Amino acid sequence: MSDLIDKRNWLITELARLGIERVVIDYSGSGDDGSINEIAAYKTGEDPDNLKVRHDVDEIFNSFHEPGQIATRVSNKLLDRGEKNLSTILSDFAYIALYRMGVPDWINNDGGGGKMTIYVQAVDGHEAGKVVTNHYYNEMKETYGEYEL
Repeated sequence: MSDLIDKRNWLITELARLGIERVVIDYSGSGDDGSINEIAAYKTGEDPDNLKVRHDVDEIFNSFHEPGQIATRVSNKLLDRGEKNLSTILSDFAYIALYRMGVPDWINNDGGGGKMTIYVQAVDGHEAGKVVTNHYYNEMKETYGEYEL
């Protein structure tokens, strides 16, 4: 788990440098498949319920750095495959974190999904540096009735 904590700590530091308050990662799945649907970054003081303030994390990162510069700043130990953009790193982090946090099976059968929030700064009662997942399950419900013609 320490490798995941190292990656989380690096992400928190990098996101804080970029002026990001939190990152919200939306995920869902079913039928033996799951995916990260969206990664949205919010700068300090922005309301995540306001769809107009969502930011692409790679655009924010690239406004501070040359594209690909991230690979020279982070060891391959942290970057599993030497990824060169922040959204790929966040996506990989989310997949691993969901598994290691013990989030119940969200990709099989009827599936499920949710939102993982990386709190870069303390906000909404959450401590800075925390990763919180709000998860839902899909359940198939069968309702029977008798009808005659």
